[in-house]
Amino acid sequence: MGAETLADNEAKKPDIADQNVCCQIPGFERGEHAETHTVGAAFSFIKGIINTMLNPVLYTDRNGVILGVNKSFSRQIAGLPEEKIIGHTLTAVARSTSEKLPGKLSENEQQSILSCFEEWDKTDRQRLKSGESLTLECKGICADRVKRSFLVNKSAFSDERGEIHGLVTVMQDITEIRHTEENLRKDLEFKKKLLDEIPVPVFYKNTEGRYTGCNKLFTKEIIGLPEEEITGRVYGELTYQAPEDLIKKYNEADVQVYRDGIEHCCELKSRYLPNCLGKEFIVIKAPCFSEDEKINGLVGAVLDVTERNKAQRELQESEEKYRSFIKNFKGIVFQADENFVPVFLHGTVEEITGYSEEEFMSEQPWKNIIHPEDLPRMYEEEKRIQNSPGAGYGEIDFRIMHRKGITKWVHEIYQKIPGCNGKPDMYQGAIYDITERKEAEESLATLELARKKEIHHRIKNNLQVISSLLDLQAERFRNRKAVKTSEVLEAFLESQNRVVSMALIHEELHKGGQVDTLNFSKYLQKLTENLFETNRIGNSDISLNMDLEENIFFDMDTAVPLGIIVNELVSNSFKHAFSGREKGNIQIKLYREETREWKNYSGEDEKEDYKNTGFMLAVKDNGKGIPENLDILNPETLGLQLVTTLVDQLGGKLELKRARGTEFRIMFATTEKQ
Repeated sequence: MGAETLADNEAKKPDIADQNVCCQIPGFERGEHAETHTVGAAFSFIKGIINTMLNPVLYTDRNGVILGVNKSFSRQIAGLPEEKIIGHTLTAVARSTSEKLPGKLSENEQQSILSCFEEWDKTDRQRLKSGESLTLECKGICADRVKRSFLVNKSAFSDERGEIHGLVTVMQDITEIRHTEENLRKDLEFKKKLLDEIPVPVFYKNTEGRYTGCNKLFTKEIIGLPEEEITGRVYGELTYQAPEDLIKKYNEADVQVYRDGIEHCCELKSRYLPNCLGKEFIVIKAPCFSEDEKINGLVGAVLDVTERNKAQRELQESEEKYRSFIKNFKGIVFQADENFVPVFLHGTVEEITGYSEEEFMSEQPWKNIIHPEDLPRMYEEEKRIQNSPGAGYGEIDFRIMHRKGITKWVHEIYQKIPGCNGKPDMYQGAIYDITERKEAEESLATLELARKKEIHHRIKNNLQVISSLLDLQAERFRNRKAVKTSEVLEAFLESQNRVVSMALIHEELHKGGQVDTLNFSKYLQKLTENLFETNRIGNSDISLNMDLEENIFFDMDTAVPLGIIVNELVSNSFKHAFSGREKGNIQIKLYREETREWKNYSGEDEKEDYKNTGFMLAVKDNGKGIPENLDILNPETLGLQLVTTLVDQLGGKLELKRARGTEFRIMFATTEKQ
């Protein structure tokens, strides 16, 4: 039967007008010719009813031969006229329908709806035997090349005696239903996927408190069970030994959502869910509504706030420490804008300045309280830090004027914070009251100055005592005939002058405002005047010409050797330069040579160059001149030996010029004191 075609069955096709076909319809018996008209009328009536049905309908005999179809089946399913269908099997009709379809079917169109009928043979035979109904679903390409889904109902029909004569098949088009279901399924899958992608655990409950769904994050991070083991259970069945009062509390929170119909939020700490023990959560629950606006459940979201709460606690502790620090901070912390105008001040502002923080933020400029004498230094420091590349750091001491008119010393530590993304630089730092420290330092400095002055005074007195002792000793030798009086007296005089030159230094340091630096120009003038008073006895026509640059300050390590050198050279001129002459002149010059770089001539380190100030000291006389055979580097006299030694000590260079008398030039370099 499966291989036959419409042509093969043409001879077997019953005549539509043949009443024998109609006799196979339930309620009719074959051979009842007397009632032919009645049977025909009944068949026409039944066929008219079937044709009015929108659902495709067909009925077959026990051999699977089609006895009748309605217009919906012939037009939508078979695509053939009724006379081409009746009397043939479904397989033959399906093959003819496929041949009639224009073009080649695509892969999605390969399955014809009629091909499903080939699978019905077995089930049809079972229906014919049992007489039971069968409902099944099929889908495929119909005659109009539209893919449809049908719900098919097969029922056996029998005569009055109960003998089964065939099957009636009614097909209900459920394509739209299945399409809607498919869209709904895809929509649900999309929503489920979307829900699973939400980075927050989410769950659903019905009004009985049972879970109806959740996302993956809820199963993984909160409950620790697959969704199928969560769905249908209540919270108490998922917790780990949770006490009844806690479960009751959570259930009451759900009831509150159902009762009030509004969102509810609570914070809790997990103690009984094994997958998240110790974690802290915020649970947000909101009611779900049905189409008739009735609450049918709730949706909840679980936010893990463990780290947030930890950070908040740490921040709170940090703020408490900060408040405690600021409260006990004995100073002022500040931030300033690019123009050094304070934008934030905190600390003991009023205690240090007499003004409140609010006054500095509104009406009182900070620079107005800085001492006028210190403002230039402040502006220089601000300019320096502003022009420094990148971050900068600095410290400065300055005075401020307290509101009560008191002058206070403060120490400021500041830091430059470079701006980014086009923002200007900022400055921050701290200011401390150092008035007491400054006063103590000034007191100590005053005491130290007084102590050093006293030391210089005592040294000067002691040197004067030594000078007096030398003078007394020289007097004793004047009465001795066995001693060459002139040589002895000269020796004592030279020693006395050396002592006096050192005593003068301590006297000047005692009188001056400084105890470590000496105005050497003034000292040199006084030293030479003293030498002239001592040596001009018998040399009254010897004059002194001094050319000293003013305000040259040296420390004692430089002043003492230079003083002795000048003493020796001037004394040497008095002793040797003018013997046999009535007149003479001694010149002393001291000046800076700032453009020269002096080398260390001491011999200790010839590679080291001085880059500080160079000086020239010259002692010249217009006497008879020094002997040609005198080696200045290896002198025989004590005085010149002392000069060369002291020049080496200073790291200087000694030059001797014999033109028009004698000139000693000493070139040296040192850090000049201010």
